[in-house]
Amino acid sequence: MNKPEAKIIAVSNQKGGAGKSTVTTNLAVELAHRGYEVLVIDSDAEQQSTMVWSARRGQVDENGELPFVQVTHLPAKNLRNVHRLRDKYEYILIDGGARITDEAHAAVAVADYLIVPVKTSELDVESTVQFLKIVSLGMKRNDNLKVSILINGINEQSVLGQTVLEQLEQWDDFKLLKTRLGQYQAFQDAVSSGMGVVELKTRTAVKPSNQVRALCTEIMEMM
Repeated sequence: MNKPEAKIIAVSNQKGGAGKSTVTTNLAVELAHRGYEVLVIDSDAEQQSTMVWSARRGQVDENGELPFVQVTHLPAKNLRNVHRLRDKYEYILIDGGARITDEAHAAVAVADYLIVPVKTSELDVESTVQFLKIVSLGMKRNDNLKVSILINGINEQSVLGQTVLEQLEQWDDFKLLKTRLGQYQAFQDAVSSGMGVVELKTRTAVKPSNQVRALCTEIMEMM
């Protein structure tokens, strides 16, 4: 029996600081904990945040107790060949670069599913709108692409957060994910430790862990 081809999920936005690497690594870890074979591709030619995360993970997991997450760097010009890896993994996650770069264009071209994380600020929303216009053009070349917007780092108690949330809920062209990621120090702690937030054994990691699990389930059900 042939192994099903991997599903390719890209996480991208032109706005720096939207949380692309945080979302990518936490999804990858949760998928690995669910028993899936996962490959993460860091396509950011400048920061390579996911590669740094992977190196830290190797340092904290010397005994191999954490689920394995394969991480590699692949330049944008080579992303078109990612389909050759479909039979080796069950999920391939692409951490796309910031700004309207070759990395972002390439990720949109090869992905089955695009997650666009956005912070709840006016500047972030405006930047994301511009990015989504580019994505719309890319969908003409990849008509199978599904696109969803992920609200990241939301403070639902703030007036600004509520205002921006209401703006985002008015968008019709792209699906707004029901799951939202809040502002939690645990996310930063996990990234700096080479771990997923679901692997932290602290009380402050409980809520963000539940959010990541819910996000993973929602995405899997949509694919």
